[in-house]
Order: sequence, then C-alpha cells, then structure tokens
Amino acid sequence: TSSSSAGGSFVGTLAGSRVDEPAQMLPSVAALAIKSLDPECGRLVILGDPKQMRPTIRTQLPEETDVGASILDLAVRQLRGSQCLGRLDENHRMCPRLCDFTETALGYPGYCICSKGGCTCRPAVPLPPLSFTGADATLLDEASPLVVVELAGNGVPLADLRAAEAARCADLVRAYDAGAFVVTPHHAQRLAVSAALGPLAARCTIDTVERMQGRERDLVIVCFAGLDLYGEDDGVELDFVYDACRIVVALTRAKKKCVVLAAGRLFDPSMHVFDTPARREAYHLLLGVRAYANGRGAVVSKALAAPFVLTA
Repeated sequence: TSSSSAGGSFVGTLAGSRVDEPAQMLPSVAALAIKSLDPECGRLVILGDPKQMRPTIRTQLPEETDVGASILDLAVRQLRGSQCLGRLDENHRMCPRLCDFTETALGYPGYCICSKGGCTCRPAVPLPPLSFTGADATLLDEASPLVVVELAGNGVPLADLRAAEAARCADLVRAYDAGAFVVTPHHAQRLAVSAALGPLAARCTIDTVERMQGRERDLVIVCFAGLDLYGEDDGVELDFVYDACRIVVALTRAKKKCVVLAAGRLFDPSMHVFDTPARREAYHLLLGVRAYANGRGAVVSKALAAPFVLTA
C-alpha cells in the first residue's frame, strides 16, 4: 500500500509518498506511487523488512533472475552505502522477551524494545501478564512468551494430523478469551481450524501467512503441524514450508504470546531439505527457534489426541 502527503492523483504533483510492506511489492506496482511525485522536490519513503514475504510471482523463474525482486530489494541495492538508507531497531509492539527472541533466534541484531531508547509509548506500569491454571497452563501463560508444542504425529495420515492440530487450536482459543490470530500456511488448515472452532471462529482471525503480514495480535498460534512433510521428495511442499521469509512473518505477528504447533517431522525432515540454499537457510532458522525455546524450557511434547487442559 502507499499513502501520500497531498490529495489528488495527478502525475508529478505530490510532495511525498510512503510505501508500506514494500518487500511484497514489485517495482512495477510501486512505480504508480513514484510517478506521482514532484520530479524536483518529491520525497519517497520506503518502510519495510527485507526478511519478510516477497512478491507473489505465479510464473516459475530461474533463481538467478532479478525479475521477482521487490521495490525494497531494488532500493536497498541502489542506495547501499548512502545516507538515504537506514535501519529502525526499536520495537513498539512486542513484549521484551519476544523482542529478545526476534533479535536472538530470527537474526535481527540490535533489535530491542523501544523503551530502551527513552520512548514512552508503552504504559509506565505494564499490565500484569495473563496467567492460566491447569496441567497445560504454560502453553498460554504470558510469562513464557514463546512456546513450541510438538504433537506426536509421525506416520499419522495428514487429514488426521490436521484435524488434531485444529482441535488443539480450539483448546487454546477457548481458554484465551481475548481472541487470537491463527496462522495457517495452507488453506486446508484454515478450513480445518475454522470448522473446529465453530462459533468461536468469530473472535479470531484465521488466515495464511501472506495475509497476516503487517498485522499483529496479543496471541498468535502458528500451525506448523499439519504440513505435508511425509512424501519422499515433494519439492513443492519443501520449498513452501522451508521458506525463511514465511517463517519470520509467522513468528513475528505476536505482541505478547506465540504458540507454535509442530510435528517432529518439521525439525527432522527428509534429506531433500538440503537440496537448495533457501531450504537449508529456513531449516537452520527453525532449528534455532526450537533451540531458543528449548533453552528456556518452552518445548512441550503432547500426544496428538490429548486435549490441552487449561483455563483462564
């Protein structure tokens, strides 16, 4: 999306234009905003994250081609080394521990909560974190902002795995009264979660990673369990799942709590995950996420059919 500092739609008349989510925008689309700028004094501001989702290109292109590059890629390449290129490291929405997770496990060096720089946008006295009771209370307790739940699903038919994943989502949403984002990589997962939630779906946002980019919620449930990783060499699914940008977007939507539902296969896939540099990068990123959670006692193993036991 883009917004301008002056009304109207006349070519070459605007004093300024801002491009949001430029990592998803092709230069040909951004050209509409750029063309509207005054050629003498117009100013273009591009705000984006190079680690997030790229433009959707429906035609398969060779890896070395530049045709699928975003306006953000192009701007960074052209402005590197100049004063026109800068980086924003302060986070104004995540809790401090999720900021640390983003910096440490997702590869954002220097990323920090905004109050470290003197920002006063947050309450002077933070609200106490939500706490829950029951055998699985830590799954939603905000004192542990990141939890990885490994569902024992190896060898289980994909339909059963997705049904169980959806049921566990429903358990979490039912206990968390404030609503949630449920991030589902595949549309089939989204439909399964919506069906499992029934009327509760009205207080949630359930959608794919692409549609969640740029949005946020206190609780985010990431559905990485119901992925089709049991084929011998399903290159399309491996390319889809092991995509570092997709993983980063899914794991950075939460403000207070992120629960990752996964099957063991996600962290122990077929050897074909090493076939391409992109898959390898994403796989090592996921291993880092699990290691970060495990180092804080936040990796939980659960039987596939066992309901989560927790209440607010």
